[in-house]
Amino acid sequence: MWSVAIAGLAAASANGGFDAVSRQLNEQIRREDDCGCDGCIFCGGKGILVRSPLDGFEKDFSKVVVPATFWVNDLWVPTSLYPGQGSNANPLCPYGDDSDCPSDPATGDDGPWNYAQLAVVIGTEMHQLMNEYDDIQKPDWGWGVFYPTDSNAVDHRCRFVDSDNSYDCPNGRIDINSGKWSDSSNLGSGGYAAGNPYAGGGGGGTGCHFDGQSQIDQNDALKESGESLTGDSHCQCNYDIQTGVGGGSWDIWVDTFMKTFSGPMYSLDYAACWMNNPRDMIKLQNAIYWKRTEWTDPDSSPLSDLGHGTDGSRDGDRRYWGWNEVPVDRFLVNDPKNWDAIMIKLPAAMQGYGDMDSLSTLDAGHAVALESALKVYISNGFLLPGFDNIMSRPGSYVVVVREIADDNANFQRQFFCEDWTSPNNFVQLVFASVQDGCYTDWVSGAQAMQMSV
Repeated sequence: MWSVAIAGLAAASANGGFDAVSRQLNEQIRREDDCGCDGCIFCGGKGILVRSPLDGFEKDFSKVVVPATFWVNDLWVPTSLYPGQGSNANPLCPYGDDSDCPSDPATGDDGPWNYAQLAVVIGTEMHQLMNEYDDIQKPDWGWGVFYPTDSNAVDHRCRFVDSDNSYDCPNGRIDINSGKWSDSSNLGSGGYAAGNPYAGGGGGGTGCHFDGQSQIDQNDALKESGESLTGDSHCQCNYDIQTGVGGGSWDIWVDTFMKTFSGPMYSLDYAACWMNNPRDMIKLQNAIYWKRTEWTDPDSSPLSDLGHGTDGSRDGDRRYWGWNEVPVDRFLVNDPKNWDAIMIKLPAAMQGYGDMDSLSTLDAGHAVALESALKVYISNGFLLPGFDNIMSRPGSYVVVVREIADDNANFQRQFFCEDWTSPNNFVQLVFASVQDGCYTDWVSGAQAMQMSV
């Protein structure tokens, strides 16, 4: 299944190189192919977190948790980072309404899918954000909160409060028995500390989906035996739904979901439930992706041609919402001391299978868009160009990541570095092979121009 991508991974150095941080991150997301254990899941690398610090929550100081995304190459999905840059920077686009999804005159795009995306990446400091991270692959590890899809975890969820049998929602409270809404200054699930509430955590980001007004609107379908998608009042996933007759697979969760709700990609926001460990999340996230042509409406939002790539092209699958959501501590994830680097994620499989994709693959319009995004990161102090800042955090360290497909449209991620100069000679990426590093630096005169803006 993975022969094409394995060849691509092995040959990647022909189109760039691997610096110290890229090698470390590739090891942390490594899928175990030679474990001799008949398809062991989540047995290689222990995973990393990625997150855009400009995701709309950066000025909402009421949030105790914010969403990040968990990466490991046991996940086979494309577009595994929320697309916050590009035309409209809106994953709902395009959907046929030019007034809501206008085209970018520089690229002709009416959606964000062909743009490089920026984020911070956390690898070496994962133990700061994940309780007992060293043991995260053990079968009994259950400290976390992991949603397999987009879920509105920190802004449209109501946390269940056992002490008074109610839901704490943004700006109100719902009595679980009467369903009565009471206005209040509650913050909802995003106002709680991170971690599985059943394991001593604060439950931040857990709970049931909220309509933004006064009602729980969680989609909770039932399978034939009467088991629901969720297993408790906290809207944790029902782990028992994969067992029983014909069970043993999270495909059953997807089949049950499809009985009552399918269509646009955001359908899953209303049905998303959380798991307490990465392994179950990985299994369900893959099951949802592999059944994408059964539950999605290609003529809905975003318009897409999922599962129908031709001649090695995976452009249709690039619009799939492949990111998961992991509510993490706001202070820790925003602390630059916990960042390994700023990450430039290329669009999924830009050319062919994507195994030779690089910054030079971007056309002129999308290269200019990346340059503009880098300017924003610099102006916000997330990125400090210059070799002297290579060891600082925030600093100048940057890595690039590509998403590579195989013949079955299963995707993997690979970190690397390359030399690249932005189109208007503003900033450059330097692969410093002697120093075993990858950093941004000013192009001559650009720093003074930036300082004068």
